[in-house]
Amino acid sequence: MACLKELSAMYAEQNQVLKQRLREVAALEVSDGELFQHARRLRLLRDMQQEAGALASLTDRYYDRSYRKGGRYAL
Repeated sequence: MACLKELSAMYAEQNQVLKQRLREVAALEVSDGELFQHARRLRLLRDMQQEAGALASLTDRYYDRSYRKGGRYAL
């Protein structure tokens, strides 16, 4: 089983992958008929990227008593 530091590194790496994919999808030209689907895809990628970043931060600093988690995750 991976320790929290290893998990943090994996989440951080995935965060970067999602950030790059978000840029790529945002740069695509879409027709009027595809606008809704394109916006939905961007929103999903943005949510996934934010989640990966938050989890990377949380797992990296889990044992740091001064770290405030912001209430998003209950541990």
